[in-house]
Amino acid sequence: MSQYWFKKRKSLSDIGRPATWQGWAIFMVFVFLIVMVIQLISRWIYYGFQPLASGVWLAAAGFIAIGIYLSLAKRFSPPMDDEA
Repeated sequence: MSQYWFKKRKSLSDIGRPATWQGWAIFMVFVFLIVMVIQLISRWIYYGFQPLASGVWLAAAGFIAIGIYLSLAKRFSPPMDDEA
């Protein structure tokens, strides 16, 4: 079994393309978490931005989820060649 869960990066912005079932599992969990955060933010907006702290925490949770996904994708991707 491969030690890399994501495909090799071809450019700096090319990150997080799943290659194995572990990569797909991480991707699906990430999508689920982001959709849940977006749904909670839309609920917060619908109820008139009250309480304000809820929106701040939800935005923070979204950024944390994105950061965790990007760090896992970087860790389990083959190294990028610097042959530019």
